[in-house]
Amino acid sequence: MKISAILAGFWLLVGATLLVADPQELQVRVGGQSYSAGWVALLLAAWNLVRWWSVRSSGRQQRASDEAARRRERARREREVPPEERNPDFQFEDPPTS
Repeated sequence: MKISAILAGFWLLVGATLLVADPQELQVRVGGQSYSAGWVALLLAAWNLVRWWSVRSSGRQQRASDEAARRRERARREREVPPEERNPDFQFEDPPTS
């Protein structure tokens, strides 16, 4: 999910720009206090970084789980004893060849 990383970078840039410029028309009023809209943009950047990290971590865990399952299956197959080859002298079920 690369889009989350891209969006995080975008919101980080927007947030930093708004905090530095601090335009009065983009102030957010909460409980009688004015806050820069840059903080909202930084919050969105943090949210997208968490989403990106979550998807990345989940994918890594899934790949590790798949690899462990493949190793278990490979070990199980190696432990299995191959069927014994039948002795052709004692095969009474088959019709005689001559």
